[in-house]
Amino acid sequence: MNTSPNKIQIRTLIVEDSETDAELMVRELQRAGLEIESIRVDTASALQGALGNQTWDVVLSDSQMPGFSGKAALAIVKAAAPDLPFILVSGTVGEEAAVAALHAGADDYLIKGRLARLGPAVSRVLQAAEHQRARRTSEERFRDIAETAGDWIWEVDARGLYTFASPAVERILGYTPDEIIGRKHFYDLFSPDIRAEVKEAAFARFVAKQTIRNLVNSNLHKDGRIVILETTAVPVLDKGGLLLGYRGADTDITERRRVEEKLKAQTELLNKATDAIYTRKLDGVVTYWNKSAERLYGWTQAEAVGRKITDLNLKEVDANAELHSTLIEDGSWMGERQQVNKTGQKLDVLVRLTVMAEENGGPMSIFAIVTDITEKKKLAEQLLRAQRLESIGMLSAGIAHDINNVLAPIGMAASLLRRHLSESADLRLLEILEKCSERGAGLVRQILGFSRGIGGKPQLVQMETLAPRCGQSHHRDFSQVHRRR
Repeated sequence: MNTSPNKIQIRTLIVEDSETDAELMVRELQRAGLEIESIRVDTASALQGALGNQTWDVVLSDSQMPGFSGKAALAIVKAAAPDLPFILVSGTVGEEAAVAALHAGADDYLIKGRLARLGPAVSRVLQAAEHQRARRTSEERFRDIAETAGDWIWEVDARGLYTFASPAVERILGYTPDEIIGRKHFYDLFSPDIRAEVKEAAFARFVAKQTIRNLVNSNLHKDGRIVILETTAVPVLDKGGLLLGYRGADTDITERRRVEEKLKAQTELLNKATDAIYTRKLDGVVTYWNKSAERLYGWTQAEAVGRKITDLNLKEVDANAELHSTLIEDGSWMGERQQVNKTGQKLDVLVRLTVMAEENGGPMSIFAIVTDITEKKKLAEQLLRAQRLESIGMLSAGIAHDINNVLAPIGMAASLLRRHLSESADLRLLEILEKCSERGAGLVRQILGFSRGIGGKPQLVQMETLAPRCGQSHHRDFSQVHRRR
């Protein structure tokens, strides 16, 4: 069908034995605003030749001709061009014959005495033919897409019986399209444990004519294994809104589900880890934050994910360009860092960073494991302090032995001198000498006890005996201070 700026040019094949009747039909079409290019034939061979020589937009045929009929002409046209519009135009045609012609494939029938309807009838069948071609083109495009799509494209009727299945079904479920179409309902493929439940839910959508979106369902592969599919479908309705069936697509998400479950299990394990674990992008934005990280730093997962580690006051290697460069080049880094948690409390931590690479080998993100060593640091300091005290004790023991060696002769000499002295003044001096020697020996014993680590035992102390000693020591110490002044 050619077009001009003002009129539509229609290639019309007229099957008519009367040249006058043919001219009347052409004139009537022109009067309706149609530009006609026509040829008249009146035999079967001429009709077949015309159909083979060029394409036509419409066929107008008389019902009765010498040696030929409209019924025979219709059969020839449908055999050669099934979609070519065919209008039966007859001087006298009974209702039964007209109905039979329509059932045989004719698009309309007219009485020659009422040719005023010819123009509108031709326009209508041409428009219907155009819609049919557009629909067929769309269906062919749909079939082409279905043939090459990775998803399984399908159609079912209102009972759920498959009327179309793309070749992808064989890759996904092991069945060929021929094993599916007209032989299986969509629910026949469901896993037995969910079949009744999902079938009921699906037909509830059928009744409501609702779109089905992302319906996850388990299906049995031909070899018996479970395949997880995600279904999306739309209802197919006729002009009156009657449900004809559904057209949709199934995506095989079995592998995706397996990966999701694996990730979920890994996440649960990471959350059970005692170390704080998180991942971040190269720019520092946190992408994962486990439960131990929440406990250590005080930031919840919702607060941490999406923010930079610097916003969380976490120092890794970012502040040191050289260390950051080493991390990227070597792929890992480990070292101690002092960090602060959400409340400002200082933490001593051991940070282990690993670079996770993209498929092309380039750095993608950082995987961090952080161990809280704050208590370990405190214990180390206590151990160092104890070691220092032990060293002091060993030094004290040596000094005490040397002092004891000095005091021993003094004590022995005092005992010998008491035998040879008789003056009271000399004896008082000797007594002072002996007391000082005894005090020195007592101090040596205390130092030796400390150096040996002798454990003390709780003892009851009589305050009446302790108080005079404290008083004497106090008086002596203050007397020494007074004399120094």
